[in-house]
Amino acid sequence: MLSFFLAAALTATLDVQIERGHERAPLDISVGLRTEHDPKWVDARHLGADESTTTFSRLDRGTYVVLVRGAEPMQRATANVNLGSGDTRRVSIALRPGRIRARVFAGGKPLRNAKLEFDSDDAPWDATVTTDENGRIVTPVWDAGTFVVRLRRLPGAGSVLHRVTLQPDGTEVRIELPDHVLYGIVADRDGTPVANAAVVLATKSEGRGVVVRTKSNARGAFAFDGVESGVSELRAVARDRLIDDPVPVTIAPDELMHLADVVVDEGFARDVVVKWNDGSPAKEAEIVCLSGERLRAKSYTDDEGRASIATPRDQGAIIYVLPREGSFAVQRLRAPIDETSTGALNVTIPRATASLELSALTTGGAPIDDVAFLMRVNGELVPPPIVRELERSSGLALHTGKDGRTNLDHLSPGVYEFWPYRTDDELAGLIETAGVIAAPININVTTGENRAAIRFRSR
Repeated sequence: MLSFFLAAALTATLDVQIERGHERAPLDISVGLRTEHDPKWVDARHLGADESTTTFSRLDRGTYVVLVRGAEPMQRATANVNLGSGDTRRVSIALRPGRIRARVFAGGKPLRNAKLEFDSDDAPWDATVTTDENGRIVTPVWDAGTFVVRLRRLPGAGSVLHRVTLQPDGTEVRIELPDHVLYGIVADRDGTPVANAAVVLATKSEGRGVVVRTKSNARGAFAFDGVESGVSELRAVARDRLIDDPVPVTIAPDELMHLADVVVDEGFARDVVVKWNDGSPAKEAEIVCLSGERLRAKSYTDDEGRASIATPRDQGAIIYVLPREGSFAVQRLRAPIDETSTGALNVTIPRATASLELSALTTGGAPIDDVAFLMRVNGELVPPPIVRELERSSGLALHTGKDGRTNLDHLSPGVYEFWPYRTDDELAGLIETAGVIAAPININVTTGENRAAIRFRSR
């Protein structure tokens, strides 16, 4: 009984208040932990037409997003909140009624009876809306703004992308989608087609970067519909293959169909066996291979903790093992020509039994948001590609929120060093000098909860 009360005391509670205005329809409310990509949804509630409040209890600490959904596809509203252990927070979300109007064209012709997916640029939600016979969309909205528009006209193809800003005052916006098709084959160095490869196209829309994904079929074929003219970058990521530099693709304005094949390299395969420090296998652990700062391959362990991962043929590399339960391990590899062992590589991972809360404050005690940290653990630097993987897989966020805090959960005990930074240029400089300059923040993280406050003087 005592252990139950201790666990309850360490969890957080979130009270949600909906300012409905004239909206009286039922609502659905979801709460999710923020990650680099989509939130990890952990709980949901349904509110009747006469209800405006609800409570989410026993939440782990972290940064959460609250999503409110109405009856219409674009009736969405969100709020962010940071919860610490034992916190009770209240968030209020106002429903701001509006209406959006748009007319959609592809290749200069109205896009009739087509399903469009709108991904919000400002909040983690999307909605599907269908155009009418004239290519028009008219729908209620709570949170207008900038969206990425997606459309699938070819079976199995990547979706059309276009960025558009929609006004909630009913002003009709013309959405002109490009009409170019990019297709090709993913194959290995011998010309054998590679099925089920993730094919990624990076392009521009309204001057901003947009990434589209699809998969190769059983014959290695893939397609992207509605690609912008100009220069794009294409790459394929396949199981047991290296991730190479993207292939530049140039599509002329008058070119409707463009062919671009992608070759993936098998590299040098390494067998890996991953176990926890108690000897049990680490199941479904992600293994990431880096050479320099480049991510070169990914793999996952099976139920026995075994995996095979591609590594570069002509140079050394580093593999990072990232279990879904938290913690991680690092193993440095020599170039294959210098390797003397042919056996499997054995990696042992310490259990994640610690957490760390970092607070960035002014000398006067005010919180500082958007402070990022470069991290080194037990002498091993965690480079940006691995940080992105940790953010995606476990929600680890090495930057502060509006309350000046970041919560690093599921850590293994050890010596943690941090360098604060703001810009990518500052990060690049820190990575270059981290081997010779001591970190300004040095914390001995022990089992259980750890907290540290960093105070910054104004310049």
